[in-house]
Amino acid sequence: MIELKDKYKVRTDHARKRIAEVCNFQNSEPAVVIVDAPNWIFGELPNSYPGDYCGGNYEVMLQHQIKKIKQHDINDYDDCYEPFLMPWYGTCVLASAFGAEYTIHPFMDPAVNVSQVEDISYVYELKQPDFMRDGLCPRVLDTITYFKENCDLPIMMTDCQGPLTNALSLVGYENFMYWMYDEPEALHLLMQKITDALISWMKLQKDTIGIAYTEPGYQMAVRTGDGKGGAVFSDDDAIILDQDFYQEFVKPYNEQVLMAFGGGCIHCCGDVTHQIENIKNTKGLTLYHNMTLDNLENAAKLQDGLREKNIAYVVGDFTLADNRLDNYYGELFRRLTPEGLIIASYIAPAVALNKGKYTEANCDAVKVGKRVFEIIQKNIHIQIEPKRQDRYKMDHNK
Repeated sequence: MIELKDKYKVRTDHARKRIAEVCNFQNSEPAVVIVDAPNWIFGELPNSYPGDYCGGNYEVMLQHQIKKIKQHDINDYDDCYEPFLMPWYGTCVLASAFGAEYTIHPFMDPAVNVSQVEDISYVYELKQPDFMRDGLCPRVLDTITYFKENCDLPIMMTDCQGPLTNALSLVGYENFMYWMYDEPEALHLLMQKITDALISWMKLQKDTIGIAYTEPGYQMAVRTGDGKGGAVFSDDDAIILDQDFYQEFVKPYNEQVLMAFGGGCIHCCGDVTHQIENIKNTKGLTLYHNMTLDNLENAAKLQDGLREKNIAYVVGDFTLADNRLDNYYGELFRRLTPEGLIIASYIAPAVALNKGKYTEANCDAVKVGKRVFEIIQKNIHIQIEPKRQDRYKMDHNK
């Protein structure tokens, strides 16, 4: 048994306390999470991780994740990252259990193949998966068991895509769009079948880990706050739907998942400002995680909407281009409000983000991570500390 829980106890307790303050809007400055120990492969340099990382060798996955966690500890960030383990098999796990074809390429995250569904009869014939036998689910469960037997760190569920993303993986984008108009009854049936399966799949994983259904999860390495629910899933395709169709075909099913676990967190990449009314009024949503793709104007609009319902906000992006780093974080602190805010910086040495576009890069992850952390701390000092002092003076004068 690899014993690391006690080693990281001080860090973990600090992180949980700070995240809880943010989720309860009791913070005066944002919580910061430097994610340089990702469970996924995207953004990593070739040969910086095992080629068979997702190939079913559980010891390889365990040792690689522990190696990344230890490096984060060596970097000595005073941030809110919490060490944990995760069975990582890409974004296609539940879809694979429904029978969707997927591919595991060496040095790439597993992904679903293009849907071959052509007829609406598919929806009526679709059966609930057997998680002990179907797709990648057995491998996930075996990985969880292996992690439990060999390390005492907390374990997170595998990546959970939400009802919409799984539906699109199963039937394809074109079918889904046409069926919203032509076959709404069948499409609702599809969404319900997927939602039922997702809830059962998440519960089975939590049972296997040995935690309560309401135990907080980790959304892209950011732990949700205590008492804020145990659901975490992704909803990236919210960006492509009209708000009315989203309200009808997606929001009710997201709510079912959240409420089954006492609330929780949803993730989306990109511009979801047209969905603000839907998002902020989603029952059970306590934290929203958004990769802005370097659009902080939209991030500010989203945060304003979430704050109306006391929903905390994680603003995140993968590594910014070198010439954009300082301006990005300066703009972030000027546009966004610190209360209820978590800043997640994803250190991805193989890519650079600039205004919505990724380019290839070849950076030193340690150097980039430390520079990002220093820039964030500088902005906290410059833009947050004076405001705190002004607030103190006002309260003192009263």
